[in-house]
Amino acid sequence: MTLEFQTIWGELIVIYLFLGGLGGACLSLASIAVYSKRMLPIIAPWSGVTLSAAAETEAEGETESQPNRAFTLTMSLSGVVFLAVGTLMLMFDLLQPEAIIYLLSNPSSWIFWGTLFIGLTLVFGALYGWAQAEPFFQRWSERSSTGGLSKPLRLLTFVGGKLQRGERLFGLLAGWFGFGTAFYTGFLVSMAPSIPFWHTPTLPLLFLVSAFSTGAAYALVVLVFIRHRQEGLEQRIEGFDVGLILFEVLLLLAYFNFASMGSLGVQASINYLMSQPGFWFGALVLGLLVPLALEFWTLFRHERSPRLNTVLSLLSGVLVLVGGYLLRHYVVYAGVFEFPW
Repeated sequence: MTLEFQTIWGELIVIYLFLGGLGGACLSLASIAVYSKRMLPIIAPWSGVTLSAAAETEAEGETESQPNRAFTLTMSLSGVVFLAVGTLMLMFDLLQPEAIIYLLSNPSSWIFWGTLFIGLTLVFGALYGWAQAEPFFQRWSERSSTGGLSKPLRLLTFVGGKLQRGERLFGLLAGWFGFGTAFYTGFLVSMAPSIPFWHTPTLPLLFLVSAFSTGAAYALVVLVFIRHRQEGLEQRIEGFDVGLILFEVLLLLAYFNFASMGSLGVQASINYLMSQPGFWFGALVLGLLVPLALEFWTLFRHERSPRLNTVLSLLSGVLVLVGGYLLRHYVVYAGVFEFPW
C-alpha cells in the first residue's frame, strides 16, 4: 500500500471552506435574531438575557424601534460578503473556465449543489440585508436632499421599503440556506472516499459546529463596536458560543478516537496533525480552550467589570476565528491518499 499526501486542494479551498461556513453561520444568526424571543432561549438557555428588545416591543405593537437592527444588518451583509469572497476563491482555484462551466452545469457534482445553495443564500441574504438597511437609507436620503446621491438613496429607500414586507421570510430563507451552506462545506470534504481521514460522517458535523462557533465569534467582535445599541446581546452570544465550543471539543475527541482505530492512511494523517504546533497549539489550545475559558469568565463576571469583559470578548472572538481557519487548514492538508499498490 502506498500513502501520499494530497496536493490537489490548497489554500484557496481552505479559504472557501472557512468563509463559506462563516458566511452561512452569520446569515443564520441574523435570521435567528428576527425570531429571537422564541428561539434564543432554546439555543442558549444558560444565559438569561434576551437577544434584544425587538421581539418584546413588537409584541406590544412598537415596531418602529428595533434595537437589534444594527446587529442583524451587520451580520447579514457580512455573511453575503464572506460567501461572495469564498465563492471567488473556489472559482480561482478551478482556474479553467471549461471546468467551471462543467461543474456548474453538472447536477451529479456536489460542487454544483453547493454552488446552488450558496447562490440562494446570497440572493436571500442580500434581500434580507436590503430590507434591514431601509431605515439607514432613509436617514441618509433625508440628510442628502440635494446632490448626486439623493436619487440613488431615494431609490434604495423605496425598494427597501417594499422588501420589508417580506423581511421575515427573506431572513428565514437566508438562515436556512445559510445553515445548509455551512453544513455543505464539511460534507464536500467528507465525500472523498480515497482519503479515509476525511471520509467520515463526523467531519460535516464538526465543520458545521465550527462554522457557527466562528459566526458567534464574529458577532462578539461586531458587538464590541455596536454594543451600546445592543444591551444584553453580548451575554447571549457568549453563552451560545460556550455551548458550541464544548460540543466542538467533544466532536474532535470522537473524531480522533475514530481515527486511532483507522487504516494506515488515517494514522498518517493523525501523525501529521500531532507534529504540527499550528494545529494542537493554534487550533486546539488558542482556538478552542483559551476562548472557552475567557467566555466562561465573562459570563460569570458579566456585570462586575464591563470594560475588561469587552476586551476579553474581542480577544476570544478573534482567537475562535483564527482557530476555525487553522482547523480547516490542517484538516485539508492532512488528507492522505491510500493506493493499493
